[in-house]
Amino acid sequence: MGWWSKDIMGGDSPLDLECVIYEALDVPFDTPLPNEVDLELLLKKVKENDPYWIQGEESYLLYQVLGVLMMKYGCPIPEHLKNEMIVAAKNDEWAKEDQERKEVMNNFINILEQYDGKPIKITSKGLFEVMAEKLGVSGFESNKQLVATKLEELLSAMDVFTKDVSPKHWRRTGHWFTELKKMKSDLDEWTEITDEERENVKKYEN
Repeated sequence: MGWWSKDIMGGDSPLDLECVIYEALDVPFDTPLPNEVDLELLLKKVKENDPYWIQGEESYLLYQVLGVLMMKYGCPIPEHLKNEMIVAAKNDEWAKEDQERKEVMNNFINILEQYDGKPIKITSKGLFEVMAEKLGVSGFESNKQLVATKLEELLSAMDVFTKDVSPKHWRRTGHWFTELKKMKSDLDEWTEITDEERENVKKYEN
């Protein structure tokens, strides 16, 4: 798949690296990182498990992804490690030839320099969001489709799950199915807020 945006987490490689980092730290995926990350031990384990990521340009991406994850969970970043992350951003090869990527790196450096240990989420466009933009689909429509898909997945999961639920709970499970189907039906009818409506909301809020 490659890259779908210029963001640090906007491609397959950084997402793969995220898994590599979690594995090296021996932490369940998508859970908070340890409060203290032993960089030397991390690099050693990454070298043992997948040395590709500590060679040349890929090592810069490793530090960038690590920085995103540590700031996401509010982990303390020692000054020497912060400097390594800043160097990784400044040496990003892609940024040297692409202005948008360069802006991403500059923003990353600015956030790092001001980081004080409080959780910060560095946003990144997802694949479907980028696809929607390229297809000319509004954010509303793409998000609406995302919610519809999640509801379909939930209905399918409920169908499987309820087969193992005791009959004494069937009335409640039936109620759940009814509500989920109603939510999906309501969603189909919802339309995007107009500029006029948005202005009226602003006036009301003020």
